[in-house]
Amino acid sequence: DASLVRASVLRYAEERELARKMGLLPSDGAAGSPARSDSPAPAGAAGEGAEALQVVWWIKVLRDDPLRVLRALRFSAKLGFQLHSSFWLAVPFALSSLQSKVAGSRKKDELVKIARAGREPLLTFLDLSFGFPLPNATCGGGGLPCLAPALFGGADPKGVAQFLSPAIVTPPEGANPSPSSASPSSASPPPFLHHSELPPSCELLLPSPVDPAGLPPLGAPPPFSSAAMRAAAAKLPQAVPEEEALGAALAAAIYSCRLAPPAPPPPPGARSAADALAAGAADAAMCEVLAACDGLSASNEMRQSAHTPLWCVKALLDTPPQLGMFELLATAASRGDGGQRRVGGREFGELLHMWQSLKLASLFAPDGAWCGVGGAARRTPGYLPDFILELAGTRCERPTLLRLREQLQLLQRDGPPISGEALGALPSLPPHLRGTMIACLHVLCRIEGAIAPLSDKASLRSFLEEHALLDALDAEWYVDAGEGKEKGCKGRELRPQYEQAVNRPKPKKKGKKAE
Repeated sequence: DASLVRASVLRYAEERELARKMGLLPSDGAAGSPARSDSPAPAGAAGEGAEALQVVWWIKVLRDDPLRVLRALRFSAKLGFQLHSSFWLAVPFALSSLQSKVAGSRKKDELVKIARAGREPLLTFLDLSFGFPLPNATCGGGGLPCLAPALFGGADPKGVAQFLSPAIVTPPEGANPSPSSASPSSASPPPFLHHSELPPSCELLLPSPVDPAGLPPLGAPPPFSSAAMRAAAAKLPQAVPEEEALGAALAAAIYSCRLAPPAPPPPPGARSAADALAAGAADAAMCEVLAACDGLSASNEMRQSAHTPLWCVKALLDTPPQLGMFELLATAASRGDGGQRRVGGREFGELLHMWQSLKLASLFAPDGAWCGVGGAARRTPGYLPDFILELAGTRCERPTLLRLREQLQLLQRDGPPISGEALGALPSLPPHLRGTMIACLHVLCRIEGAIAPLSDKASLRSFLEEHALLDALDAEWYVDAGEGKEKGCKGRELRPQYEQAVNRPKPKKKGKKAE
């Protein structure tokens, strides 16, 4: 008896109310009463009979083990079978338990299995998690616009619940709740994912042909750009490990959501207001990925792979510090016989900033030849230069992206091996600037196209004398000590701008998100 099945499954008042909103029960009946044939069901609802019982069966299956929601998406993304609309109608009944009763570590294990299935299944899974709208709040969605806030998170090791914020996938006020009539605006690219515009890989996961009118009573499409996520993920090397690919793809998915950071005026010298907003969005996305990784009890590899690309995006879009030594080095690069490009002090500072932020030194062989991500033995997870630039390009201005690509191409040239022992040629070099000086020499040699090794004091001294840098750098770093001041090297004091190291900035892991 269908009414008895419904009564045994829908045991609580809130579940029965949810079922009434979704047309599984009559609006004025009890749990054990059959739905009246003259009661119109909401558009897309299961109605009476076998279809309604199928939804009720899915409710029981998902409620018994809410992790089956994630597992169903994993199998459908991996194997390409269809998820029936009755599954989506039953999902809202399992959301609360999926968030509160399923350990984050169990979710993480399923996510790693998805990453092992391949790049396309992983992206398809993220499309469905972030871009497929759940039944809206008036029809039982429980306020979650999609599955991502329930899937990516859990209780951290201290027992504190950490999840993605629903706000990043909540449609803005006034969004059209009808997927069939929604279409992206050409004036506000990139386009958001809609039922009528699912990626080709998602078409197999839904009833074919896709008929928006036959889908569950869904809410407005979440503000998630599948096109932006896939454009960035296309630059992920196939050789990266599964957990690194998972973390990087998650970072791309979150950065493709609705991130609304505060919009302060850009600082003096900043590229543009749009780039400042893109940097602010990366900062907001870092908080989200750290909350998700904490809740999932993610490994350090996954955490670094999700956090580091976003940190690098923010670093590249921020304005790097400018020092007088950069102007000296840029002028010296123009004097070299092998120089292939003229740069100014500002651009030299940007090149140095990119070299340090992306840890490009780890992507070169000991002889100075470029080996890339796949051949680097010393690379830290998450430092994926091409992926990071493409990720930045999904939000920054096009001229900025083109400039970053040109600078990265220059820095990927083969260069000479440079030994720290060679810095003995600069006896007045402040100890805290040794790392910066080595990085500056790498950048200078790649601008010039020089490949002669700088492995000892004699070779570096000859190189610096040839470029008229030996005395110029000394004069740039120091000034004569005034009366009553502590004297430094040879009775001089270090200029204030060089008193602190200007080495590669390190990613700072932020605490959990503010509630």
